[in-house]
Amino acid sequence: MFLGNVAVKQLAVGMLAFGMGVINSAPFIPLSLYPFIPLSLYPFIPLSLYPFIQKLTRPRQPMEVPTAPNQRWSMDFVSDQLSNGRRFRVLNVVDDYSREIVGQLVSVAISGRQVARFLDQLMEERGKPNKVTCDNGTEFTSKAMFFWSKETGVTLGFIQPGKPTQNAFVESLNGKFRNECLNQH
Repeated sequence: MFLGNVAVKQLAVGMLAFGMGVINSAPFIPLSLYPFIPLSLYPFIPLSLYPFIQKLTRPRQPMEVPTAPNQRWSMDFVSDQLSNGRRFRVLNVVDDYSREIVGQLVSVAISGRQVARFLDQLMEERGKPNKVTCDNGTEFTSKAMFFWSKETGVTLGFIQPGKPTQNAFVESLNGKFRNECLNQH
């Protein structure tokens, strides 16, 4: 006898041991696709049999070409190691129109709050950009950066994961900075 997903959920409502929350949080699998698997084995189905689970994809957005300074900044991190083995990071911020370095923040550990404070200092010196483009690092996706974006009115633009060419201006600077400065010492 075949039971549909609705029938299984209705049966589970009365079973406190199984719990409705567990069923509602489980991925949707039409039971008719797997008639050869007994219902008791459904929690143990390997992920390779789940055809409906897909990775989160972000649509690619066309990158607008800036027409004046301070329209769009890009930022990214470069990390290196001192001669005693201690690691440090450098936050590079670049103006995409003039391709000049707006600022660099060097520290052993940089949090999202420090990035927001540093961007505030840069805005006092240079003016406010319309958009700041960055990757999906934890410092850039933190609550501190989200609240900074809301307070200042600057849009945070995130590139697609694994696509550093979408942040090409700062990646180019990072390569030159590494070759001409960090690798020299």
